[in-house]
Amino acid sequence: MPDELLTIFKICFLVLLYLFFFRVLRAVWTEVNAVSSPAPAGGQERTSRRARTRAAKAAAPMMAAPAASAPAPAPFEPLPPTVATSLVAIEPPQLVGIEYPLVDNMSMGRGAAASIVLDDNFLSQRHASFEYRDDTWFVTDLGSTNGTYVDRTKVDRSARLEIGSQVQVGNIIFEVR
Repeated sequence: MPDELLTIFKICFLVLLYLFFFRVLRAVWTEVNAVSSPAPAGGQERTSRRARTRAAKAAAPMMAAPAASAPAPAPFEPLPPTVATSLVAIEPPQLVGIEYPLVDNMSMGRGAAASIVLDDNFLSQRHASFEYRDDTWFVTDLGSTNGTYVDRTKVDRSARLEIGSQVQVGNIIFEVR
């Protein structure tokens, strides 16, 4: 084999190796700097992890003891029967049948900060969130590495959920009921 061809192979191999390292570093960087809540629509910058931690600690005392003069919470109103109320796992086999009630502003991921913590290596710390607006449920991808899918279509920002829709996060598939 000519030396020129070997040199070209070496260069191609090194380029591929550097591209691989770049992808790994990018995935790690995305995971380390994961946003703890959806980014505001106004185009504001993401806050640092330290700033979010300080804000959470500052808000904790306010949430721990409600004021005596605080109004009573509104009575629970059941959702109309045409609106989805839960997510039921249909894949993988060890999770089949587990039901999670849909709650406004709940999040899903493998980190402790998520409302629903799932043990799946293909999930981000905070992978997706669910929001109820305009009498409909929406799922929002929170910048996850592997993406969120609704009926096998990747969610860019948010997607509308209907009864019977399938939501995939990592290797876990839920059906909206």
